Amino acid sequence: MNRYALLLITSMLLVGSNVGIGKSIVAFVPVPLFALLRFVIAMAVFWPLLRATKLRRVKRDEWINLFLQALFGTFGFTLPMLPLGAGTLAHFDYRAVP
Repeated sequence: MNRYALLLITSMLLVGSNVGIGKSIVAFVPVPLFALLRFVIAMAVFWPLLRATKLRRVKRDEWINLFLQALFGTFGFTLPMLPLGAGTLAHFDYRAVP
């Protein structure tokens, strides 16, 4: 199998599982707190991988582009999506099925 196809499949599996798990967690935790916890965990994981020498290669207009992508990805997709999942299978109580 093509390496890039495998990477695409893996990333889609991670995103898809994140949606279902996120909707289930939001049933117990407020959405802003859940979003904050996701960023804190991501920072804890990626901080050791951060190298200042690589950051200097990113130009100012690229930083603006990255910031806008992160902003709209968080506030335009994640935060509205999580509370709207109340009627989906992510909140289905499987214990109630005989």
